[in-house]
Amino acid sequence: LAVANTLAAIQEGANVVQCTVNGIGERGGNAALEEVAMALAMHEDQYGPVSRIDTTKLVPLCRLVSELTGIPLPPNKAVSGTNMFATEAGIHQDGLLKNPDTYLCYRPEQVGAEGIRLLLGRHSGRRAVAHRLGELGISVMDEQVLEILNAIKQLPKGTVIDDEVLRLIAEEIRAARA
Repeated sequence: LAVANTLAAIQEGANVVQCTVNGIGERGGNAALEEVAMALAMHEDQYGPVSRIDTTKLVPLCRLVSELTGIPLPPNKAVSGTNMFATEAGIHQDGLLKNPDTYLCYRPEQVGAEGIRLLLGRHSGRRAVAHRLGELGISVMDEQVLEILNAIKQLPKGTVIDDEVLRLIAEEIRAARA
């Protein structure tokens, strides 16, 4: 509740609040600076222009503090986790490719993150596979995209493939058609 309490205090007129990067502190209950900063940035209409924090520095700052303290960032950590802008779900991937604002309340670049990551696995969709193949410069026909997707869906549960495995699957399917 630390972030909620901090935001409530700001809304009620607090001039100063205390936060820590990644919520790190002696005990629990420390408001995470990056979460408070993004809440203020995204809801300036509600809180007013109370922060001058450059939000594009948040993810690099969180990662630096994690590295220096030896306290790892959970992948699902709000604002700075590695999975913050990653998805394997086909419907979400399709929506993100059509319009990132469909599923994101802010863009990765607003917090200094690398960008949206479309993970390819059993839950991915055709559009994400076609998109990734295009990024890799691999040209295949539409029906081959479906074959590649079906091959990915046959992999063990929890498997997320990298670009090299995608290349190998695509080459195997193209070779079978030749």
